[in-house]
Amino acid sequence: MKKRLLAFIVLVSVLCMTFPAFADDTVDGSCGKNLIWTYDYSAKKLTITGRGDMPNYPSNSKVGSLAPWVNSTRIKDELETVVISDGVTSIGEYAFYYCSSLKSVTIPSSVKSIGMGAFYHCDALPNITITNSVTSIGDEAFKYCTGLKEVTIPGSVKSIGEGAFSNCYYYEMDDDYNITYSRGLEKVVIQDGVKTIGDMAFYMCGNLNTIKLPDCTTSIGNHAFYDTGCYNDWEDGNDDVLYIDNHLITASQSKSTPCKIKDGTKTIADGAFFACGDLPSITIPDSVVSIGKRAFEDCNSLKNITIPKSVTSIGNEAFYTCFDLTSITVDSDNSAYCSENGVLYNKAKTEIIRFPSKKADASFTIPNGVRKIDDGAFEFCRNLTSITIPDGVESIGNNAFSDCYFEEYKNGKIISKIGLEKVTIPDSVTSIGSRAFLNCSKLTSIVVPDGVTKIGESTFFKCSKLVSITIPNSVLIIDTDAFKDTKLKQVNYIGSESDWGEVIGDGKYVLTNADINYLSGISAKRSEDRKIVVKPINIESGKNVILALYDGDKLVEMQQSSDYSEDNREITFTTTKDYTRARVMVWESLSKMTPVCGIKTLRIN
Repeated sequence: MKKRLLAFIVLVSVLCMTFPAFADDTVDGSCGKNLIWTYDYSAKKLTITGRGDMPNYPSNSKVGSLAPWVNSTRIKDELETVVISDGVTSIGEYAFYYCSSLKSVTIPSSVKSIGMGAFYHCDALPNITITNSVTSIGDEAFKYCTGLKEVTIPGSVKSIGEGAFSNCYYYEMDDDYNITYSRGLEKVVIQDGVKTIGDMAFYMCGNLNTIKLPDCTTSIGNHAFYDTGCYNDWEDGNDDVLYIDNHLITASQSKSTPCKIKDGTKTIADGAFFACGDLPSITIPDSVVSIGKRAFEDCNSLKNITIPKSVTSIGNEAFYTCFDLTSITVDSDNSAYCSENGVLYNKAKTEIIRFPSKKADASFTIPNGVRKIDDGAFEFCRNLTSITIPDGVESIGNNAFSDCYFEEYKNGKIISKIGLEKVTIPDSVTSIGSRAFLNCSKLTSIVVPDGVTKIGESTFFKCSKLVSITIPNSVLIIDTDAFKDTKLKQVNYIGSESDWGEVIGDGKYVLTNADINYLSGISAKRSEDRKIVVKPINIESGKNVILALYDGDKLVEMQQSSDYSEDNREITFTTTKDYTRARVMVWESLSKMTPVCGIKTLRIN
């Protein structure tokens, strides 16, 4: 009897000790400043409560920096239900990364954004309701969600990120490569209000046959719908061109007859006519409002094009590698763009957008008033040997003059070389883009103006005849391959040896074998309160710095100072009269008006 009683007491004690472990079947923690997460093991349910944004979690980091429920292999692999409570304002990047058993997600009306990769590879997720409070869906947010069948994207969403729903498709094949089973996204409805669809947004969704796009969408990224089901059912009546509702998505690369875009079309997608090398002409109707980035890339037979009055947006490098293009014409009633002698500008002519590649001019002067040279504006202009950039231009875009060089061959030998030989960059320029002069193989020298702070990646790459360059001490970074494959022997640096030592960047190493000459000069900047700050460079103290102010061509004021030394290298001039142009000079003295260095000119407007 005593033994039975003792055994009973032991059993009760064991049960009392183990019962709480079964009862306490949850774990919790914080996920953000004001958010709490709780996971119920038995229900396989994660609940996130609180107010504010969810943190972003990097997908490729070591365990410990991922979302706490993703760090736990058991939770990540078993998680089936996610409830995000009202008050949470964002779903963080990679928050549910590879939660492959996830079947249900509740998104409240308080959520404004769904982050990059938020539901990446949630293979079992059969549907998702995106509330009309969400304004953005991040890159790859639902990539590889092969269980999804239908998605409605509300008009509150202004942008769908790159690859947001890409690869929502799974299939199996037999030994003869016939598809025996498939699942994935079948229908997408994008509601009125969505403006931008990113590159490859629905890429490789092989079952996606039904797509509804609103007229208000003005930007459709490259390959946004590539290899979806709709690609397999092009209508013969559409002349080898794929449309989705009122948007031109792509054209067949084999198209060799003139293309008359159908009336009512609103958007020409990015890269829509890529590699239509035999396409002789395109007629754009007066309904198109936007032309995408590199829309006509590699349309090598296209000789001219007319932009109708309806177009208000033309994407970067829309005419990239249109080698035969000689003229771009814009309807005079267009409110956003204009053309002059076949050259494309914005309406105000403050930006030059595209000089046609095969335009015959050997020299060209950019008109006064232009402030910006756009990306790729003169790219592949092989007839040009000389460009005049006026004072007032402030920025030169990426690839602006790249590949302005052409070699003519006969019997396997080069018989002529044509290319950009001379370009003068005015002092008004403060920004030069990456690859701006790439492969300008006849350019021999260049002067980078004071105010430019960075020589970008591959800016002068393959400028094989470039032997000298002048660099101001405003340059702080020389980026990767900036001078690779050049023959630079002479670098004129307007600054001291110690200043040069502070310049950084992988591209600087190419210059280690060049002779560095440290020159004197002037740096001058206009402050917000219209004062002019002058910095003499490598100039001994005691010289006279002269400031001359002009209104147009009329001299309105002169000032002079020698108030600088090794400890105080700047002079600030306070102007008292209105001016449009300033000139700074350094003389030996007032009695001996011999210039110590070149004149620095500032244009105010």
